[in-house]
Amino acid sequence: MAQVCCFRSERFVVMMPLVFALAALLAVSACGGPGSNTGSDAVTGAGSADEVAAWIAELELTADTDSSSARAVLRAYADFGNRHRSDSRAAEFLFRRALRLNTAGQSIEAVAQWSDIHDGFPKFSKRADCAFWVGFVSENDLGDRERARKAYLLVMESHPDSRFAGHAADALRLMQSGFDTFEP
Repeated sequence: MAQVCCFRSERFVVMMPLVFALAALLAVSACGGPGSNTGSDAVTGAGSADEVAAWIAELELTADTDSSSARAVLRAYADFGNRHRSDSRAAEFLFRRALRLNTAGQSIEAVAQWSDIHDGFPKFSKRADCAFWVGFVSENDLGDRERARKAYLLVMESHPDSRFAGHAADALRLMQSGFDTFEP
């Protein structure tokens, strides 16, 4: 099975000290949101979609999985998605939120977010990704094999030309054979 996560790459490992140093510097300088000293307008969505999106982009650079800035990014993603649902960036921000939730160990919330994106954004280019992640996380993190099976079937039936269709078929075949993909 192909490796899904690229966060262990050599480049990523080399860049991490620089990223953490930059995050610490920016956290100390307490960067705010658009047109404010605290960033509260951006977090609450009071700014325009473009202002909030720009603030989120800045905040993403400083956020790690255990910091208040990471929580602020999660809130900002959700707020943007709720307040600017018709904006073309809403689905992408919610997708990033789901990835961050999953990375932070909030798998149930991540699965719910991916499901919402898949069902609520019919033109989003990563709908197949969302359906696959629902299956993968349901199977491997939550132990919900039935939900995983349904999600993998959804990928295969609704997104047969996606890059995830083959992965979903492989995962479903392994599930049906009783083989646990992550046990030695």
